[in-house]
Amino acid sequence: MLYYLLMIHLWVLEKKKILFASVLKPADEVRMYKKLGASLSDSKGLDLLFFGSKKMASNHDYGIFLDGFSFNRNPFKRIQRIWNFAITCFTLKPDLLVICTWELLVPAIFYRAFWRKKIIYDLQENYFKNILAENSFKRVVLIFPAMIVRWIERISVHWISGILVAEECYFREITFTGKRGILLENKAIPFEIPKIKKRDQVVYSGTISIQTGLGELEHFLKTMKGYTLVVIGHCPKRSDQLFLHELSESYPNLKLNISNEPIPYDLIREEIRRSKFSFAFYQNFVSIKDRIPTCFFESLAYSCYILASGNPTYQEFFKKHGNGKAFNSSMEAAEFVIDQNIEFDRDRFSQEDVCWITEKDIFKSQIQDLLMEIDA
Repeated sequence: MLYYLLMIHLWVLEKKKILFASVLKPADEVRMYKKLGASLSDSKGLDLLFFGSKKMASNHDYGIFLDGFSFNRNPFKRIQRIWNFAITCFTLKPDLLVICTWELLVPAIFYRAFWRKKIIYDLQENYFKNILAENSFKRVVLIFPAMIVRWIERISVHWISGILVAEECYFREITFTGKRGILLENKAIPFEIPKIKKRDQVVYSGTISIQTGLGELEHFLKTMKGYTLVVIGHCPKRSDQLFLHELSESYPNLKLNISNEPIPYDLIREEIRRSKFSFAFYQNFVSIKDRIPTCFFESLAYSCYILASGNPTYQEFFKKHGNGKAFNSSMEAAEFVIDQNIEFDRDRFSQEDVCWITEKDIFKSQIQDLLMEIDA
């Protein structure tokens, strides 16, 4: 009842309403809440509305959260979320939609057809490539759903006013981005850097899986001495959780903070802040090998040296920013940690290179231009 009263109250407000919407897992909604939303938090005359998981919301968040569902891969639950989103749009009549998941493009386009409002598509993933890279099914089975997703994106782009592109490689991989694509890399959230007297730990953060380096962890622990390894993040597979707990029994310097539910983003940042090294042995799967992990930007922002897997994309990143190295094996990385006296070089980059600062200004400018078009 309170939800519907809130919707009625918002419907009569005269402020411009911007609705951010996603049905992604909460760990991926940090960009929607804390980056895109935060970019507009100081803008006057705007109501910021969020449709998505409330797991990432905290007492310090801004805006109004219209839903509080838990991430679920059940197709019926996801269809229900899409239906609820459509009802929310037609009830509140937002002036601008920022769509952060392909599944919400269809109801967004229907809404635009009725009310002539604006849509921005936040392209966080190459969904077509990601679906085909799934290991659970054969490629021939996955090609059909992958093509449906790409078809929806290609058709929807004709009614979209702008596309926010999270990775530079998407301009090469996804032709429909065209001239409307604006690069907004997934950089770190700006913050002050308190001084830490001693950094004696390595951090492995984010989504914990084979894709992000879980298979290399035991080799790394066998060789590494003198440091605590903190593993913190969302570990969705039960088998991976059991593997880590068994590993912690053999290695007392392994500390775990994992869950099948997302870990609060602020806790992850705190562990990165306390760490001297960041373990980032992402596998060279076709779906992720050309992408720059968000933890790279976060690690550099917190003066945390990156230990990465051998990947030409990562090597180019370190040539530009320094403070990281790509290794052929995790054992080689562990030996590097033991043998090298690393001094972090903050002069290799500016804060704008790794933090969400320039991106904030670009996004605000894009929003202001679209709102002016609506008023015209």
